Amino acid sequence: MYKLGKTIAEIGNSETQNPPVLVGVAEIENQQVMEGLLATEHLANIKYDYVHYDSPDERGIDCGLIYHKDRF
Repeated sequence: MYKLGKTIAEIGNSETQNPPVLVGVAEIENQQVMEGLLATEHLANIKYDYVHYDSPDERGIDCGLIYHKDRF
C-alpha cells in the first residue's frame, strides 16, 4: 500500500502543488483496505475520506471513491 499511497499523493502535484480531490479505485478487497490506504504515510495528513461499495461480485472485488473532505 505504501507505493499506491505515494502515487496517489503525487498525482498532478507538479502542476497544482496539491493532492487530487477525487480518486476512484477498483478491485479493492474490502473497507479495511480503504482505511489502510488512507492511513499510509503519504495520505495520512491529507483530509481524505472515502466511500466504499460492497459489490455483489462473488470474487469479493469492490469499488471505492477517495475524496478530499475540504472540497466536498
